[in-house]
Amino acid sequence: RLAEVRLNGLLGRGPDSRIETSSTIHVHDVSEAANLLFETVERSSAKLQELVHLTDEWEARERVARNRALPTFTFSLSYRQRNAVAGDPVVGDDFLSAGVGVNVPIFRGRKQLAQAAEARANLSWVEARKTEECQRIRTEVQRIVVEMDLHKQEHELFTEEILPQTEQALSSVRSAYEADLVDFSDLLNAQSIWLDAKLMHFHHAVMHAKLLAELEALAGVSASNPHGKEMSEGDQS
Repeated sequence: RLAEVRLNGLLGRGPDSRIETSSTIHVHDVSEAANLLFETVERSSAKLQELVHLTDEWEARERVARNRALPTFTFSLSYRQRNAVAGDPVVGDDFLSAGVGVNVPIFRGRKQLAQAAEARANLSWVEARKTEECQRIRTEVQRIVVEMDLHKQEHELFTEEILPQTEQALSSVRSAYEADLVDFSDLLNAQSIWLDAKLMHFHHAVMHAKLLAELEALAGVSASNPHGKEMSEGDQS
């Protein structure tokens, strides 16, 4: 009930709102979508987006610093109309003037090149951070996918082999007990083994579902349908 109240708070709902739950847990195979999920996480990662913006900023600063180290040329052209005034030696003639200027950076080696070197150093640092963050995301996605696959395999093993075997063993022991061929302790032991198998079967399904939720929270999309394509659905618990 406490978890339900907290979840309602996260969803912006009233604390007394009922949350519909399902007793059926689906086990998905997401190993084939691992690359798609990584690309989705990479696009939605706020940290990576920040590093991309920093990369653009330092690239722009490096270009500006390089351009400042180059000579610049200025051209000017002006036209002035003059009215005739008494005593004006040019008698109101219009003026047309043109000019060319060259700006040579005197402190080229000490200032502009130092700024460009600083920008390149910061750019290398940002690129290293981006590579590190991408590797961290890929490792996290791969870890979740591997753990999900392990729980899926265990879930299938219990579904197809262990549970049927323990159910058959329990049925046999129950028949033998009814025929007074075994003790009650043997029946309890067989039932305990069957319950343990049932619990482990449910445990692997729940762990798979928790990892799936963790993966979807990381990617921001449904892991069973990352690009609008339905994936294969495994057995139900």
